[in-house]
Amino acid sequence: MKKITLLIIISFVTLTAFTPPETLIGDWTVVKIKDTKNRPQEKVIEWMSFKEGGVIEAGTDYVDASGVWSYDESKKTITVKIARNPSTTFKIIKLSKKKLILENFESKIILKKAKKKH
Repeated sequence: MKKITLLIIISFVTLTAFTPPETLIGDWTVVKIKDTKNRPQEKVIEWMSFKEGGVIEAGTDYVDASGVWSYDESKKTITVKIARNPSTTFKIIKLSKKKLILENFESKIILKKAKKKH
């Protein structure tokens, strides 16, 4: 009985430790992309959509790319893997119901919650 209880507790902790914040799930519009030296960069995507189950889509007028994403609660990071590209990890600088700021070694992406679905 102790082994079953311990297994249930470990399973619960494991599942809840890696659950992304509810505010992250959904559609986001890219406001600005900067490199790490704060120089403006051309927007290569106009929106990102973080879906439940770890699916991500991004694009301009339509879905240009899709892949998978994962959330690390202890580090407050998101790791994104799209198609044949290497995975990229972003630090969550800010996350609220209306604003998301992601940063990695080369860029900072500023997003706002989209009013329409992509």
